[in-house]
Amino acid sequence: MKNTNFGKYPVLIILVFIFSCSNQQDKELKEANSNVRQQVENTNKSVQLTLKTADEKLEYVIGDKINFIIEQEDTLAIDSVRFFMNNNLLSEQKKLPAKIQWNSINAKTGKNIFEVRIFGKNFNDNKRLSITLLSDIVPEQYTYKVIHTYHHDRSAYTQGLVYENGYMYEATGLRGASTLRKVQLGTGEVIQTYTLPKEIFGEGIAVVGDKIIQLSYQSYTGFVYDKSSFNPIMKFNYPKAIEGWGLAYDGTNLIMSDGSYNLHLLDPVSFTQTGKLEVYDNKGPVKKLNELEIIDGVLWANIYLTFKIAQIDLKSGKVLAYIDLTDILPERDYEKDTDVLNGIAYDAKNKRIFVTGKKWPKLFEIQLVKK
Repeated sequence: MKNTNFGKYPVLIILVFIFSCSNQQDKELKEANSNVRQQVENTNKSVQLTLKTADEKLEYVIGDKINFIIEQEDTLAIDSVRFFMNNNLLSEQKKLPAKIQWNSINAKTGKNIFEVRIFGKNFNDNKRLSITLLSDIVPEQYTYKVIHTYHHDRSAYTQGLVYENGYMYEATGLRGASTLRKVQLGTGEVIQTYTLPKEIFGEGIAVVGDKIIQLSYQSYTGFVYDKSSFNPIMKFNYPKAIEGWGLAYDGTNLIMSDGSYNLHLLDPVSFTQTGKLEVYDNKGPVKKLNELEIIDGVLWANIYLTFKIAQIDLKSGKVLAYIDLTDILPERDYEKDTDVLNGIAYDAKNKRIFVTGKKWPKLFEIQLVKK
């Protein structure tokens, strides 16, 4: 019988096995890489849309019914489409094109965002369109009657003013001269003062319970004080894109102006931003909002470099009325450093309204007179 040598075959079998496993691993790796590439491609899919209003306008008036037209320009398969206004769901459909109508009657003034969110197999996409809403009311017009005149420290560069229990809490500005003060209303005597660091330009204040909160101009820092002692309690920061101007408290939120037409709502404990309001009248945005005060639920705002005060609805951002305080400070009281109107305070118990200005020698109690 012929002898057969099988000694070399185990090695051959092992080599074939290793080669087979290697091929299998390569195949699995290629499939995995292919799946990853497919997922990336799916993730990067972008639906080509025409998104516009029926009349191709971007500016409307509150109360208008606005029709949005959404058309798909490609053949990418989609499973569903959802339509949102300011992150609130309007409707959902399974395909495009679509026409969506939105009634703006309960909307806020300023920018409102219409958004289309598209969902397909292994992908999603979204498109946005911004429209602007003007107020649907013509502001009422008021002038004033001076009821009483009080002494005011002419050196005070007034940035914020709050009345409470016979005293004015006043913030003054300018670097190296910024203070927090407690002032006797009847005499104008400054009976308590805290001086801010010389690099800080002090701005508006609000009283929240047993604390006073104050802003700074371009330091992006706010300060919290004990109301009775003026001892500093803490500091907080706000975004560097936002300058500190005026401040008021409505019982729930701090309301902060930044010199534009934007109002920022802050939590009075954490100081995080909880909302935003854009202020418009029937013609457009109302810019340079400065010192703020809440009077009977309505926000009053000095308009910087003017003698005008705007009354603002805090729910919608609409300007309800303008108050013209031209010539309230007699010309004989002006000196070379006398500056603009800036300072509103309210005695809620006795329904008294007070106004003053930067480096004014007088503070006025006024009554509104309709034009």
